[in-house]
Amino acid sequence: FEPTELVLGGTVRLVGYRIEQHGSGYDLSIAWSPTQDDAHFTLSCHLIGFDGASYGQHDRILDSVNLNPGDIQITRFRLEMRPGALPGLYSLQVGVYGEGITPDRQQMLTVEKGLQFTAPFTQRKMNKRFTKEISLIGVDWDQSIPGRLRLYLHWFARKSSSSLQFDIVSGNTVVASSQIPALEASAYQTTVHNIPPGQTKLRIERGIDRPTRVSIPDSHINERYVPFGDGIVFLGPASTSRYPNEIVLEFAASHTVLRDYVTSAWLIDEDSQIKLAQNDGIPALGSIPTLKWIAGSRVQDPKYFDFPLEQVSGKITGALVIYDAFTQETLPMLDERLAEQAPWAPIGEWEISN
Repeated sequence: FEPTELVLGGTVRLVGYRIEQHGSGYDLSIAWSPTQDDAHFTLSCHLIGFDGASYGQHDRILDSVNLNPGDIQITRFRLEMRPGALPGLYSLQVGVYGEGITPDRQQMLTVEKGLQFTAPFTQRKMNKRFTKEISLIGVDWDQSIPGRLRLYLHWFARKSSSSLQFDIVSGNTVVASSQIPALEASAYQTTVHNIPPGQTKLRIERGIDRPTRVSIPDSHINERYVPFGDGIVFLGPASTSRYPNEIVLEFAASHTVLRDYVTSAWLIDEDSQIKLAQNDGIPALGSIPTLKWIAGSRVQDPKYFDFPLEQVSGKITGALVIYDAFTQETLPMLDERLAEQAPWAPIGEWEISN
């Protein structure tokens, strides 16, 4: 462990940490000691970019009920950078909050995100030259939130390039602007855009001069693209039925997955927020564990639910959580819009009437 000395909110003292990079994320272990008895609090870790935005977060609810001042506890955090994070330095900040606790967050260290040299998974592979150095190699849409479209553009540098500003245009209206950072040859970068609903026939144009244009294919009905940690992407239900007794989930991998994950599907009564049914298991009924997934893998994962539909009436929501089969730790969902709404990814909704 690296020694540190941080006191947060007068509640907890951080005395050391250890950080290791695994795949696309970081495993962070923090050694901490309580400064008061019987405290209940949440320890929160963030990866903060130069723009002040959080590009990765993991919160853990902790307490000091069985600890005395001076005792040391070690808690592990999993941090993954969400798509769109640019290469460069990020501030790793640790904070504390809770009832009766003054929120406090301080920087503990910095980490550097390097360039990405593995291709991200995309449902629409393409090879459209945008500049002499940069090509658009994939487009994905996500419609997980009604009325809120999210667009993922995947870029590849054939040659080393400088940073590049571009606009996403509909008709004569610019609906989004962004930039591709300076890239080395053979590097990849994903850019993420929130697109106003109802926009079609979009195209990408370069800056003010706009000497080049690339068309963006429209989204399909109910298209999904929800990135999770470790390169796993949830593509939504592969099939839907009138009743949620059987749901077939579809996943993909951007790179080889080195850990064994469990997919957990829930059915929730939307009015009471009561969990009606749950199905946890290794993907594809146990036949294709994530340890077998390689770059580009697509896996269908049937989930069966046995509960009395005749006793249910109203709207049922399907929810998805992925967790480590060994540590039981939840795999981060890397869409901050969804994470703000709930600790799970939405699968779908069913209206049951009896």
